[in-house]
Amino acid sequence: PSSKINIEVDGRQHTTDSGQILNDLKKSYSAHEKGYGTLHITNNDIYENVGGVASALAEASAIREEKINIEK
Repeated sequence: PSSKINIEVDGRQHTTDSGQILNDLKKSYSAHEKGYGTLHITNNDIYENVGGVASALAEASAIREEKINIEK
């Protein structure tokens, strides 16, 4: 919660279906307007590179927390 980041796990349709892509952009924009960042992770990344996903989550969280602290 302190890093204000939404994590979305996305299947293939999130990169190939224009309606889904637009919906994702709207949700990400809405979250941004409320002060949250959104990190999209593919199902494939979780299955094939869970360690890399964990590292990306930790890095994204640290970056968001630093940004929030700077804005205070």
